[in-house]
Amino acid sequence: MNHTCRILTWTVAGALALMGARGAWAQGKAAAPGANIPVVAVQPVTLSNVSRTLELTGSVTPTRQARLASPSEGPVQNCRVREGDQVKRGQRLVSIGRSAAAAAQVTAAAESLKEQEAELNRIKILVQSGAVPGSQLDTARAKYETARALLAKARELAGDYSVEAPWDGVVSKVLVKDGDFVAPRAPLVEMYDPESLVIRLAVPEAQATEIAKGTPATIQLDAYPGLTFSGQVSLVYPELDSRMRTRTAEVKLETPVVL
Repeated sequence: MNHTCRILTWTVAGALALMGARGAWAQGKAAAPGANIPVVAVQPVTLSNVSRTLELTGSVTPTRQARLASPSEGPVQNCRVREGDQVKRGQRLVSIGRSAAAAAQVTAAAESLKEQEAELNRIKILVQSGAVPGSQLDTARAKYETARALLAKARELAGDYSVEAPWDGVVSKVLVKDGDFVAPRAPLVEMYDPESLVIRLAVPEAQATEIAKGTPATIQLDAYPGLTFSGQVSLVYPELDSRMRTRTAEVKLETPVVL
């Protein structure tokens, strides 16, 4: 979205005085008798601002945005958002189901735990009867605890992943739909913080040094025809674009508006 931005690049206080007129009056005063003496109007010295403006066209863009990716492979489930939706921090945006392999691991871990539990009970009876030494009971108990931990881990991995909003914002893109099977780190949803919107400008090299942080600006937005907004330069990039020979600057509105 392109917008016009007029930037007040510098302002100085100038003393405006009719010094040349005073010089002419002094020359007339020294003239010979009978000569024509010009009439001079003298004005008091006043201070005023002299400003220079630079008109540029920029684009509104967020400086805080996130691209949320899948933490694991699996089918997309319960995609609850669409482009333009406002979301809150911690709100669930989409869920990733687990594959059948994860469910099979849970079943295998449960069977292993069952076997180790039966073996532990058998060793207890043998130790009590004196048929085997007590050290075998310690070994059987350790194997049982290991099998129980593996089952808990398998169940944790088998649960659906929930992708949540990291902060309050607006959804800009939804890249998946229910039923899609995604790989790990596949992008799912993009969002941005509306409070971070700025107008990004490309300042020509000839005027690049005249723009500084805090420089006042007047902004005209396509979304609000006929209106002007006040702002100021919030950031100036340190380097020139080597190809376009421009320097990027960002302007922040003093009063945020809905775009």
